[in-house]
Amino acid sequence: LYALGAEPGGPLFLLLFLAADCAAVSLPLRAAVLYTGAAAAIAAITDVVLLMWSPTGGDIRLLVVRLAMLGLVTVGMAILTRRLAMEQEAARSVRDVNERLLIAGLREQEAAQAGRLEAERLETLDRLRADFIATVSHDLRTPLTAARAGLAMLDMRAAGQLGDDDRELLDTSRRNVEYLNILIGDLLTFNQLEAGVLRLEREPLDLRAVITAALRVVHPLLREKAQTLEIDLPGPLPCTGDMRRLEQVLINLLANAHRHTPAGSRITITGQAAASEARLTVSDDGPGIPLEEQEAIFRRFHRLSVAGEGSGLGLAIARRIVELHGGQLAVESAPGAGTRFHITLPTAAAGGTP
Repeated sequence: LYALGAEPGGPLFLLLFLAADCAAVSLPLRAAVLYTGAAAAIAAITDVVLLMWSPTGGDIRLLVVRLAMLGLVTVGMAILTRRLAMEQEAARSVRDVNERLLIAGLREQEAAQAGRLEAERLETLDRLRADFIATVSHDLRTPLTAARAGLAMLDMRAAGQLGDDDRELLDTSRRNVEYLNILIGDLLTFNQLEAGVLRLEREPLDLRAVITAALRVVHPLLREKAQTLEIDLPGPLPCTGDMRRLEQVLINLLANAHRHTPAGSRITITGQAAASEARLTVSDDGPGIPLEEQEAIFRRFHRLSVAGEGSGLGLAIARRIVELHGGQLAVESAPGAGTRFHITLPTAAAGGTP
């Protein structure tokens, strides 16, 4: 159209100019430059071959100006368009990153909210569990105490009048009542330990008295399996502690030895006192505890894979009580070599943890 117009630099030059601009906007940079070069060549050739054009200085300058303007504007527009496209792409990338961050933040908030709700739910369940255990344990303790007293009176009054079957039935009843008493005591103590409200009533005492009190509870259990209990206490074992809680420790250790050793086995209690500590050891000749289980047995609800009896609380409670006294409870064992539980407590002179 520019060539047919036969007017150098006439109005139709604007069409050539707009075509080059459109190419600069719509084509890649290299293609836009080539398109602009082709448009400039067409304009130059057309102007030169037109009869109205003369190779004078003024016509040449006008042609150069038109070509320069065409080249500069179209190439500049192509570069500007590419720059705008790059900035738009960068803006889209930033927007995408911001959207991803926003989505991630929302997900984290949802996860945190879900975690808080789950924590609140578990806290509520734990509180309900604690309340339930405390209520049921207290409700069971009263009739259990009456049953223990009744069985003890029956044993004293009718001891010489019972046949073998009746005696076995009475012994079984007393044994089961004592075992139930241990379980209820463990539940109550565990509940208090978890709530952080267990308080020790400290007083100077001799651990031999604690052992004597514990034997009264576990004796029916040991008699059931014809297990022998040997005690080697060469002298006093003074310390400062809570008589009832330390008795519970001994009961749990002896009940544990009773459960995990066969009938006719031997359980031994030894003790010795030093200048700053008193030490008790409860040993048995049972199957022993694998090394990988020796720390796990002190975790709550953990049971040995070879024996699923018990509540899984006794040893955990025993260690917590000993630690509240400022002492230590450790285990020494090997498969086939029996098990030894070592209790170390500060002496009366050294004192315990406040």
